[in-house]
Amino acid sequence: MTQAPGIPQVNVTYRTGELHETADYIYNTADIIGKGSIAVVYFGRKKSSGTVVAAKVFNASGSRNINLIESEKEVLSSLDHENIVKFLDFQDEKDSRLPVLIMEYCEDGSLQTMLDKPEFMFGLMEDELIIFLKDFKCAIFYLRQKNIVHRDIKPGNILRARREDGRSQYKLTDFSSARKLANDETYDSVHGTLEYMFPDMFLRGILGKSTTKKFDVTSDLWSIGVTIYYTVVGMVSFRPFAGREDKETMYKMISKKPKGTISASQNEENGIIVYSKRLPNSVQIPGTLQDLIIDVIAGLLDERHVLSYEQFFEKVVIIDAKIKLTIFYCCIGQNIVIYMNPIDRYANLQEEIAYVTEIPANNQLLLVADQELTEIVGVTDEIRLYPLSVLKDSLFLYQCQIIVTPSLGLIEIMELPDTSLRYSLNDDARMAKKCTAVAYHICRTHKCLMENQVQLIQSLSNLRRYIYRIIRQSNICLLDLKRCSDETRKRLSIVFTVFPGFKSITKLFIEFLDSDSIREVGEMKRLLTEISKLLEETSFDAFQKKIEGRVQEIEKYIEVLRSKMQEQESDANMDCARCCEDDHCHGKIEWKKQEILDVMNIFLRHMRYETLHEHEQFIHESEKSNLEVLCLKLISTFQDHCVPTYHRLYENVMKHMHLLLKHLGRVRKVEQNIDAVKDSQKQISFQLGKFEDVCVKRMNDILSCITKLMSSTSQGATGESIQPKRSESLHGVTNMLQELKTPSQEVRDSVQEQMTRFSKDQPLHPEQGHREESIQ
Repeated sequence: MTQAPGIPQVNVTYRTGELHETADYIYNTADIIGKGSIAVVYFGRKKSSGTVVAAKVFNASGSRNINLIESEKEVLSSLDHENIVKFLDFQDEKDSRLPVLIMEYCEDGSLQTMLDKPEFMFGLMEDELIIFLKDFKCAIFYLRQKNIVHRDIKPGNILRARREDGRSQYKLTDFSSARKLANDETYDSVHGTLEYMFPDMFLRGILGKSTTKKFDVTSDLWSIGVTIYYTVVGMVSFRPFAGREDKETMYKMISKKPKGTISASQNEENGIIVYSKRLPNSVQIPGTLQDLIIDVIAGLLDERHVLSYEQFFEKVVIIDAKIKLTIFYCCIGQNIVIYMNPIDRYANLQEEIAYVTEIPANNQLLLVADQELTEIVGVTDEIRLYPLSVLKDSLFLYQCQIIVTPSLGLIEIMELPDTSLRYSLNDDARMAKKCTAVAYHICRTHKCLMENQVQLIQSLSNLRRYIYRIIRQSNICLLDLKRCSDETRKRLSIVFTVFPGFKSITKLFIEFLDSDSIREVGEMKRLLTEISKLLEETSFDAFQKKIEGRVQEIEKYIEVLRSKMQEQESDANMDCARCCEDDHCHGKIEWKKQEILDVMNIFLRHMRYETLHEHEQFIHESEKSNLEVLCLKLISTFQDHCVPTYHRLYENVMKHMHLLLKHLGRVRKVEQNIDAVKDSQKQISFQLGKFEDVCVKRMNDILSCITKLMSSTSQGATGESIQPKRSESLHGVTNMLQELKTPSQEVRDSVQEQMTRFSKDQPLHPEQGHREESIQ
């Protein structure tokens, strides 16, 4: 096997332990899984099948605590839950007769061991954390159903196994301190680990102070809170400068803490205690999830008003039920993660976005690719019903109007420890582990940075395609407007042709009659006078010309806008330079991380040796110098190349984003103008209809008079007959007048149909008012 460059070859002696067995199980004393004060847990197998098991062997001192052992056996054997480590058997070792508790084997070890690994030293990531919370809650819920208190809850007593699909499964173990305890029962004995003890038990058990305080089922709640904090942060909640040895300070931290605080630390010996209500910046979970977790921890660590078990269960159920939405916030170049209730709706999502980003709802634009979210889901739809394309992929968030100049979100990395100082082997191992943890953190941050680069460019493309979609939709609307405008123009032409023609023919009709002897003639003359006054109306033509002019302006404006966008699109493609595959950035960072990890493993091995001979000392000093160089190279690659490249990309994208957002404002003004023209078309159609109704009524009145004349007796007012030829002429004139009504009615019906179509159209962005603007 090729040795990594810069790391000397080291000869390693592998030692084997002794084989021990019970009647049905066998294990090697070299295969230690865990160790406690009265027992050691070994990796073992069942003889008959080879099934892997965990064998908890109680030592000689432990064997004297027969009641304790029997209690653990009794409690564990009575439990059967997927989040409780499974009891398999209880046998004696063949030679020593030491009692051996056989349990299921969890391949990933304890949560404590997991959090001690460099990749998890800053706490679990959000998805893993939610799995843990759900499993942890289920285990505690089951214990309460069985009226059992654990009394030593901590990360070291939580094991991690794997489900069939590879996801983690967490199981509570070590029931040596557990006992049955009903809700109304109490006990006096002290159990637990000092970092996880609640104040009254700490006072009696650790400081040895007498107290009359009795303990009940709530004793586990404080331990649950500190365990959750450790899982989220990677360290215990209360941290004196001297660590667990300074018990007085630790007691002061937990007993005097202000309400709502979830941690306390001391930065120097005998220094002031710094309390905090927030999680440190190093945690691996987003702010919205942090708020939910803080609420749980603060409630569990509130000694006076501690959460009940039911409240704790309810809060975890709510967290687990939350729906996670990942939103790329373009103005800061980073993803934000929002957790929503399943029954929340679009308005709730807008409120949550406004809370996180300070962008008011009316200034938010949420895109899925090049579509608005509201084009895919209804505003009243519950979020749990959103399609997977929305729930699993990133949404893109834009400010429609940028009020405050945005800036790139802060790219934070953890501070590396000083590698140049002289430490002990233990301190060097801890320092190397911290360096490795920071290296893992930088790798995660760099991976996120690379993904953000892609999303930043994608956000520009999505917005551009979205605007083009609006332009295409506007062009379709323009075609409809033009058709409607043509119909209205035709209608106006017919109206102002038909009615004057009707007037002329009616006058001709009157000339055939003896106006002095026929009463209806006077009425017809009066009606003709009214029609003449109506036909003097000129506002319809002026209004229609204004509409037609506005349609032409919109058409020209859209064409110029499209041309400008196409011109700027080619510039944007040239400007979007970023870290690429040829730079091998991620490969360099990953390799440096691996080299730092190798140094850490050497230091951990040296720590186990306790003392080094001369050659090992040389190796140690060499690797310590190498570690310093590796850390500097890692930081340099990330901060001197990747971060500046991302800054340049962000600035270029923002430059074009500003232009596109201006274009978005313009196309929305185009939509407002189109809506205004639609309203104008409806208005002129309505008014023209009223005008036609009046004229047609007058026409019908005149036709009624003529009909009366035609149907009357052939004798006139003087008793004389109307001549046959004149009668035929009158019938011809009447038919002409009836035919004049038909074209006007047909055009009116056509325009009305077009108006009905408009009334069914939904404007893309209904807004009030409009003004014209030149395109820059």
